Amino acid sequence: MKNKNIYWMMITILLLSIIHCSAGTPAYRDLIWKKRGVSSLETINLGGHPHSVLIRGTNTANPLLVTLHGYAIPMMPFAHLDYATRKPKDDITGIMEQNFILVNYDQRGTGKTARHEAPKSSMNINQFVLDAEELIVKMLRRYQKKKVILLGISWGSLIGAKLVQKRPNLFYAFISEGQAVNLSESLKDSFDFSIKNAKKDQNKEAINELSNALIPKPEMSAETIKKNQELILKWTEYYAQKKYNLMELSSFFLKSIWDSPEYSFLDMMSTLQAIDTFTLATNKELMQKDLRIEVPELKVPVYFLMGEYDIMRFAAKDYFIKLKSPKKEWIEIPKAGHSVSADQPKKVLHFYLRKIRPLIK
Repeated sequence: MKNKNIYWMMITILLLSIIHCSAGTPAYRDLIWKKRGVSSLETINLGGHPHSVLIRGTNTANPLLVTLHGYAIPMMPFAHLDYATRKPKDDITGIMEQNFILVNYDQRGTGKTARHEAPKSSMNINQFVLDAEELIVKMLRRYQKKKVILLGISWGSLIGAKLVQKRPNLFYAFISEGQAVNLSESLKDSFDFSIKNAKKDQNKEAINELSNALIPKPEMSAETIKKNQELILKWTEYYAQKKYNLMELSSFFLKSIWDSPEYSFLDMMSTLQAIDTFTLATNKELMQKDLRIEVPELKVPVYFLMGEYDIMRFAAKDYFIKLKSPKKEWIEIPKAGHSVSADQPKKVLHFYLRKIRPLIK
């Protein structure tokens, strides 16, 4: 019986692999968009390592918007939710593709790129900055642009801030969604939020687990950091959803990656398996970072998009106040958590159309 179960499990996996064996991004059907636009899923070497890159937009005359995704979670699986069509299902679908050339890529050690194993020695923040810089320079040359708009999401906002500090001449503006500043400090804020709500709720399981948790510190091992980080965030997400009725992001991500034309079944499995290895490879160095010290000034316009309920907003606000910039703006999105675009897509789209698109004539 046991051998039979293993047999059928292998058959199921094989069938799923066949069903999801090919991955690509659909071309535009509209003849004008097909002629003027770009819809490309390709592999580009960055830092000597192959990266999966998705480029989509209905008109290559539009400005480039390059996204640096969050911690171990690529943004490419969500691209299909905003495919441009002449008959959109609502008043926001496809608008971004009609106003920008959108560039998403899976960073080394994540997503589709994780299928090409990166050397452990290259899994450091400086290399992530260099990868992003190389991609942007290549996009500028390919599409004959002077500058790009840079979007950094959570972990990507830390990489983005360091890149903008290094090469301000490459950017019209830097947009941060869920700005990361100092992870240890934000995890302490998460712990305080969780234990307060657990005690109010008389949740014995949460109180017991949190009472035995340690606030991650740089001197801890990567395994200890990961274990305690996951425990704290488990209850932070639980109470954020319960208290604020936010989107359940894990199921949203899984559904999106399964539905994504850009990901095969093997890509999906690689993406999910890479989360742990990426975390263990990077979390110790990440704990040592504090942008208030390392990036006190950015010489381009800066926009912080922070959810009203984002625990990381406390450190981000302190950083925003201290940050020197020729122009900076704090935009707090009501009824949103750390993932503002998922929680309030219409409000975020309005920001890009009203604030960002007019920057480039």
